[in-house]
Amino acid sequence: MLGTRTVMAAAGPRSALQAIQALGLTTGLQLCLDAGDSVSYTSGQSWLDRSGNGYDFFRGTTAASQSTDPTFNGTAGQLSGNEYWSFDGGDLFTLDQANPTWVNNIPKNSAKWSFAVWVYITSASSTNKLISTFDSDDPCFDVDINATNRVFRFTVYNGSGAVLGVDSTDTVSLNQWTFGAGICDEAAATGIIQVQGTQKSFSDSYSSPGSANSDVTLKIGSGTNPVLNGTRIAMVNIWEGTVPTAANLLALYNLTRGRFGV
Repeated sequence: MLGTRTVMAAAGPRSALQAIQALGLTTGLQLCLDAGDSVSYTSGQSWLDRSGNGYDFFRGTTAASQSTDPTFNGTAGQLSGNEYWSFDGGDLFTLDQANPTWVNNIPKNSAKWSFAVWVYITSASSTNKLISTFDSDDPCFDVDINATNRVFRFTVYNGSGAVLGVDSTDTVSLNQWTFGAGICDEAAATGIIQVQGTQKSFSDSYSSPGSANSDVTLKIGSGTNPVLNGTRIAMVNIWEGTVPTAANLLALYNLTRGRFGV
């Protein structure tokens, strides 16, 4: 099996799903979006989930064309750093259904979840909310690039305040593709936050997790602070329940980085 995976890794650029399959990481995979995968996007108003679960996202907030639609760049299916969604400071993607159980589980007691994204920023003058269900009144979470020190971060809230916040060690470079990832095992009080190939471990659980569900539908590129003009997003992957290991996320980075010239 190891020999087979080595061959696959050397075969050239891979879609997010192909890389995840090559590494045996499909268990627990809830969401897999890839701008360069022609099955995930060729045309139209939806970015299609490749996990097999059908968690597709509207461009903007509805199926209709609107000013908040991110713009597709590149050639569908080319699998290079030129295939991505660009944002103008007010664009976003919105899940096309009510939040499923796995989304609601993320800010709750005993949560176990992980994410991996490829993103490119040109500015950090304010915080870039990459993935978010932020709701000031209910438990929620967000993944962002913090403006103060340009680190990758994820935060979990209980409706009154933050119950866990984790910042990366490395900063995010401007005008360069960046791999950001994280693992949170709340019950075990362990996890990691990763930028490119550098990981930082943490040992914390949620301080006072809530039990309600957020009223805010899962969004990409928006929250209390939308991603800034010039931001690009190419991949978004989320696991829940069963998640990759820290070594798995390093392997995913190494298997996809060549596509983005990193």
